[in-house]
Amino acid sequence: MAILWCLFQSVINNMPMARILYFNFLLFISLPAFSCGTVDNWMDAYEGVESNNKWRDSMNQLESLVMLRGCGGPARLKKRQQERMLRILTDAVSRKYQLARLPYNNRDIRSQVKRYRGLLPFEGLLESIYRRYDCLQDVRSNVVLKVNGLKTIYEYFGEGICPEYR
Repeated sequence: MAILWCLFQSVINNMPMARILYFNFLLFISLPAFSCGTVDNWMDAYEGVESNNKWRDSMNQLESLVMLRGCGGPARLKKRQQERMLRILTDAVSRKYQLARLPYNNRDIRSQVKRYRGLLPFEGLLESIYRRYDCLQDVRSNVVLKVNGLKTIYEYFGEGICPEYR
């Protein structure tokens, strides 16, 4: 392994263009992870768990939902993550009047959050999160949380949202 590393270093040191391409490649593959974070990070931010990341900890719940819509890697979540997401969506739907009016704190994502201010755009945000994570299929039958004691989250969004999972 050490021999391969030395060989690699000698190639990089002798070829400035290869070095530039190598570091550009590293930046290219790592930027989405740095700029977005993981689903668990944004669920923590929504739930108020402190992560020692000042930027993420300063996010309010509306901003965390916006980040959950577009960030976090693959759309297929593990069962534990789906249960957490179900609790978050149920909470967000039951508090939609409050959350839709939250101010945005972070100027970095101000333009993204502006689009979801107001009741109808906020409902569209929640629906897109629900769809993005495959309608939380693994927890659909096991965990039933009621929105304001009236409907489950599946009844709230309706079966027409994810017809392929009936």
